[in-house]
Amino acid sequence: GEGNLHLAKEMFLNGLEGSQQSHIDPLSLYALSGLGCVMVRDGDQRSGLDLIAFVQQHPKTSKAYLGQALGFLTPSERSDLKKLSRRKTMPGPPDQLAKTVQHFLEVHIS
Repeated sequence: GEGNLHLAKEMFLNGLEGSQQSHIDPLSLYALSGLGCVMVRDGDQRSGLDLIAFVQQHPKTSKAYLGQALGFLTPSERSDLKKLSRRKTMPGPPDQLAKTVQHFLEVHIS
């Protein structure tokens, strides 16, 4: 239910905050993939899938983390993600992960 989504979002944001302070990129990517799933479940499919595509294409992303995130998506959402991933290219600027983390913290914690 919605309460579970709210709790999941809080937990992933806490993990994101901790990963930023500790400079642990794989933890940041895990938290971002979780936030992407929460966004999809909460009705913001496009932004959530964009975020998951970003994580999916990042070279430091663990396949286990990604598998967990993909497991929360419906077959239709996974199909949309594949289409989206083909259009995006990574890694982008070297500081893109840090910028993405900072953006989420500013928007959701401040």
